[in-house]
Amino acid sequence: ERDLIELLAVLIDAEQPDVADMVMAAGVDAARYFDLQVADVVHAREIMHKAFRVSEGWQMPVLVLSDAYIAQRRQIRDVPVKPGAAPLRQRWAPGDGPARFDLSAEHGVAAFRVPGTPGGNYQAAGIEHTPEGLPTADTTMHHRMNEKRFRKFDKVAEETMGWYRTLGIPTAPHGIVAWGSAYGLLREWIARHPEYRVFLPEVIHPFPLAAFQAWRQGLETGAVVELSYQGQFYHYLSSLTDMREMKSVTRSGGLPLTSRELDALLEASR
Repeated sequence: ERDLIELLAVLIDAEQPDVADMVMAAGVDAARYFDLQVADVVHAREIMHKAFRVSEGWQMPVLVLSDAYIAQRRQIRDVPVKPGAAPLRQRWAPGDGPARFDLSAEHGVAAFRVPGTPGGNYQAAGIEHTPEGLPTADTTMHHRMNEKRFRKFDKVAEETMGWYRTLGIPTAPHGIVAWGSAYGLLREWIARHPEYRVFLPEVIHPFPLAAFQAWRQGLETGAVVELSYQGQFYHYLSSLTDMREMKSVTRSGGLPLTSRELDALLEASR
């Protein structure tokens, strides 16, 4: 929760092989990044608003993942809806106390000292520190600071638990989990395959696990479909919940899947 953590990056790849890096990409024992993903060109605008909302409101780094296929094409969209109020970080004010990195906040977010605020000197700490911002090597303080940082993820997971999409009949016996530009394919594919339902998270980490568990109830079979040779998304989900009844369906290479390819991959996985 260093002062430069309001970094927001957009990572673009021709495939989907970066899930493992994005979920675990952080130095030492630091809190991981908040990861969002883009389903299509129109969705990208909505996701960027959400990304800044999380980054500014929770003072944490946000990574936005997008397929190169989305970045290199156009899409017709409706007139954009006027966005809501701009996200604001919690700002320090005189009377808030001297501690920049207050440990008592239930949600883990301490008031940020905006440069130029009367009575509040801007502080940036690049190593472990005390609540006042002084460098420290004390292990107890380091542990308490980590508890504070990870409380953010618990709270932001509550706020974003509804950030996902579903396709198909909710009671269909077979399921597909996917992310990214697979949304465009599956939106058309599902119309010809009513025996399937689809779950597409907007948030990769922290994953909307409660919504996924509710969606998968009653499934006879399932598959995690991704453009990744190693099945990184499948293995990530397996670290969160029991995925033994679901297959990992993968194909590497930067070109999007076609309906015919998906049919063949699902058939081969049975």
